Amino acid sequence: MFNTKSPKNFKQRKFMNRTSFEFGDETMKYSIKDSGGGRSIEVDYAAIQTEEQQRVEEQNAWFRNAGLFWIVLGIIHVIVRYQMEGTLKGSIWLLIGGLCVLLFSYAKTIYTVIPWEHGQIYIIKNRDHDQILDMIRAFRKKRLLSLCGDINYTNDPNDETAKFKWLLNQNAISQDTFAETTQKIQSYHALNLDKQYEDDDAEPEEFN
Repeated sequence: MFNTKSPKNFKQRKFMNRTSFEFGDETMKYSIKDSGGGRSIEVDYAAIQTEEQQRVEEQNAWFRNAGLFWIVLGIIHVIVRYQMEGTLKGSIWLLIGGLCVLLFSYAKTIYTVIPWEHGQIYIIKNRDHDQILDMIRAFRKKRLLSLCGDINYTNDPNDETAKFKWLLNQNAISQDTFAETTQKIQSYHALNLDKQYEDDDAEPEEFN
């Protein structure tokens, strides 16, 4: 169980891909940088959909592009040397290009992707991955409970029950907590309804 009162911040890095997570009470500052650029955003935990996760693999296009360039350069070098010297020799550029293409094939960054209201959050699969994911879940649960976790007895009982059903579906509360809360809501309104019937049935006092 994580201590959300003194959270740990994280910075991830793999090849040219970087992410950072700064956990606050209500929001999280998140940034990502890869070959396509970078961005920083502030995310409200309540807007995160932690249960809709998918894993994606990203390869560094720079290795592929550089490898193909050097392979073409190496082929040209071989042809020019053959025309000038009459001998067919290899080229260092072919070797470098082949190594880059090989790196492109094997150098992958694996992410877990978490949707939120305005985009996606990427967590690099490394030694900090599980901790970051658990921290997001813990802060999201705390945020949802702070917004919707109290029973409003003045609200319509069906609406109030639906609210806690939503919290259950969001994994913010357990099945036992949902059942206990639903029982409290029903008991309170049943008691008030009985009291109302008693007041309606009471005979008015006669005054002389």
